[in-house]
Amino acid sequence: MYRPFLTFIVAILSMCAAAQDVHLLMPESFAVGPRAPAALHIEARRAAKLVVVDWPKDRVRWFFARGGGTQENRDSVETLAGEAKVVAFPIANAGATAIGVDFKPRIETWDMPAFRAFAETSLAPTDIKPERQPAPDAQSLRVNRIETMKTFVRGIADGPMPDTENSTTVLSKTGQSAEIRLLADPLNAALGSDIPIKAYVRGDKRAAARLTATSLADGAAQTMTTDPTGAAHFTLNRAGKWVIEFHSAEPDADKDTDWTIYSATLTFEVNP
Repeated sequence: MYRPFLTFIVAILSMCAAAQDVHLLMPESFAVGPRAPAALHIEARRAAKLVVVDWPKDRVRWFFARGGGTQENRDSVETLAGEAKVVAFPIANAGATAIGVDFKPRIETWDMPAFRAFAETSLAPTDIKPERQPAPDAQSLRVNRIETMKTFVRGIADGPMPDTENSTTVLSKTGQSAEIRLLADPLNAALGSDIPIKAYVRGDKRAAARLTATSLADGAAQTMTTDPTGAAHFTLNRAGKWVIEFHSAEPDADKDTDWTIYSATLTFEVNP
């Protein structure tokens, strides 16, 4: 007769354990043939490890693909037959296609040690300055979590294609709830180049946000803080897969939540 109660407790503990997951939209391959589909999955970073998770159908608010001067928007996307983790989207154009996902906002319960650990590693000092600190006796917080993901996939052309076609898509603003915008094209930049970026929340430039650019080849990370215009830069010092992320937090006046935390990730691949 205790099974329903135990099931409830397990569910709560699981939600708390997964609350600080950071999600990445990752193509199975960053380059696809002419008019071929891009296969995509979502990875969650848990305890410094990346884990492929089931495609979260019930959490997707907006799925989009932009390239070749067009954009397709969907409020859902189906997984491949017999697959729980992978979706496929046709890439009709040569050059870069930006593909993104916005999750629906979700209220999560975070215990204080988890919140403080996340704040220390992912938030800027201005996000957690003394006057914003939770009450000393707080045991947990209700967090309004808003997450977005974006990636770039290359469509391989049948013949030569000008690099400007890549850059137009790569540099454009997409309008996600939280967004990392590239101001130089790393897909066409030489190794050693400085790549300027901007952080946005609800379409507004986010100053004093903490961003991290990580080479997935070896885990080397660069951390930066945006200036008053929301801009920062990192050095493109390695080939291979990269992820850029930022998180921004603010105390929430809403009676149902204590904090709102915005999280955005961007993945891409740099050729040697």
